[in-house]
Amino acid sequence: MAPTPSIQLTADCQAVVYFASRAIESLPCLRCTLIGLSAVLAVAFLIWVALPARLCKTMDACFDTTERLYHGSIVTGLLTPCFDPEAFELLRSLQRRVSHIHERRLRSSLRPWHEMRDILTGHSFIIFRCIWDIKVLKNRIEVQREIRLRELADAFACGEGGSSHNMLANSDSLT
Repeated sequence: MAPTPSIQLTADCQAVVYFASRAIESLPCLRCTLIGLSAVLAVAFLIWVALPARLCKTMDACFDTTERLYHGSIVTGLLTPCFDPEAFELLRSLQRRVSHIHERRLRSSLRPWHEMRDILTGHSFIIFRCIWDIKVLKNRIEVQREIRLRELADAFACGEGGSSHNMLANSDSLT
């Protein structure tokens, strides 16, 4: 076994550590208060993270980014609904889910305690799941876009297509 390194403290630091440890030992209520305060702060942080209003803003930002990426890929010809029909259907179903979540949030925004009720009934988890699905779709679109860009670059390098150069130039202007 390797010897444990000893920490050399100056006399001032030793005095501070000594007085702090004596204060905590002599005041068990202080220790309980610190633990209770830490627990209250942790619970408050978890409630803040799970607020449906905050999560809806995050969901909107993710969905807008994903929708712009999808439509940009369609416009440049990198992605077509025929090429990946599942992505199109997934985008439509996510659009409906986002709409339902917004409707529910607007209904429950009339009273402040409804936010807490939504957290306790699991509405925050529904929003978390929707955000997760949106990110999965965005990743899928980005992967399909990169595959198509690589195919176009390979075809252009081999000299197979003159028109693919225009599509490649258009797609680079969107990124």
